Amino acid sequence: AKACRYTQRLGEAELHYRMVLNDDPQATVAMFDLASIIDDKGEAIELIRLGLELCSFDHQARCKLASLLNSVGRYNEARVELKHVPADSPFYVDAMTQMGQSFELQGELEQAVQWLARATLRGPHRGDVRGKYGQLLCDIGRFDDSLQELEIAAQLEPNQFIHWANIGLLHQHAGRSHLAIQAFQKSRAIDPGSSHVAINLSLLLAQSGDVPAAIQLLEDVLEAAPGDFKVCEILAGFHLGLHDIQQALFYSEKSIRLGNDAASIYFHLAAVFATLGNRSRCLQNLRKAIHRNPEFAERFRDEEPFAVFHDDPEFSGLAARSE
Repeated sequence: AKACRYTQRLGEAELHYRMVLNDDPQATVAMFDLASIIDDKGEAIELIRLGLELCSFDHQARCKLASLLNSVGRYNEARVELKHVPADSPFYVDAMTQMGQSFELQGELEQAVQWLARATLRGPHRGDVRGKYGQLLCDIGRFDDSLQELEIAAQLEPNQFIHWANIGLLHQHAGRSHLAIQAFQKSRAIDPGSSHVAINLSLLLAQSGDVPAAIQLLEDVLEAAPGDFKVCEILAGFHLGLHDIQQALFYSEKSIRLGNDAASIYFHLAAVFATLGNRSRCLQNLRKAIHRNPEFAERFRDEEPFAVFHDDPEFSGLAARSE
């Protein structure tokens, strides 16, 4: 069972663990291992609970149980379990971290921050804990403290892409574009698969004037994940800004085909048809954009592609009705 588990043959592993438990219903290691690989969280919770009745001092299993309880919204039960982890346990830091996440999931961020602060004091060299603490500090608006924790987390775990991604978001929020670009590039070097990081990085590159690099970056992302309609939408906007109308049209229509129904994509498409002088298609997509978000009624009057229609009564009426 363990061999199958370590080689990711999880179906075979589950079969072997169940055979073990059939022969020995008190095999706690099999219970805990089986709970870690099955999809049914309810069964996993019961397996760990049964195992803890037989082996109450397995604090790692208790933390796993709390994590599962948190994931299904049973926060109070999770906290009860975590209180059974003693302060001298090597898993005490994990227990405090889980306690903080329990309060975070329930929306009690100040309580969550307090627990993560305690966990950080007990485990100052745990990059994962400091990274989580940094994220929570950011969530409550303590951006400088958040950046400090995330930078320490990145020093402790330099190969964790999420630390660099979060550092990039903080620098981006503060307007430090150069530092944000560096952090996002480090994050992508570790894990190129994050489209969120790629999107943020592409927007910063475009803002810095390097639109071709931003386009190339997103085209690489789209090659790996061809169904990402948000990437298509941003590419449409970049090409529209470069007056590459055919590519803007291509990516706008592709984004909609992939399921994008946001106001912004119809606004892009309206701008494309305005540039092409196609009044009816422009008006059709502009109506869709304004229907989904009335703010676009004001915005279109300030956008260059629509200048040609400023004196058109139907366009003027569209803006007036929105007001």
